[in-house]
Amino acid sequence: MKLHFTRHFEERWVERVGPRRPTRAEAEAIIRESIQIQQYRDVYTPRGRRITILASYWHPGRGLVIKGARSGRDGKTGLQLVTVLTADGGQA
Repeated sequence: MKLHFTRHFEERWVERVGPRRPTRAEAEAIIRESIQIQQYRDVYTPRGRRITILASYWHPGRGLVIKGARSGRDGKTGLQLVTVLTADGGQA
């Protein structure tokens, strides 16, 4: 799986998890070890407006949730990491 980090993801990682952001290999391992709690999907309002629901991956051992959107030409070959959430909001 190809991973892409958004600037927002990188900034939230530093703010909430720690100063060293994960390498792509480390992030891929975190995703593989995580429990997918929400699938990525596009939904549409009755007026046809698209709303994107991000995939959510929970890693209980690290106490974090990573959210991402599918990427790639076919929309299935990659994952664009959008944000990371922690239980304490990174205030530790």
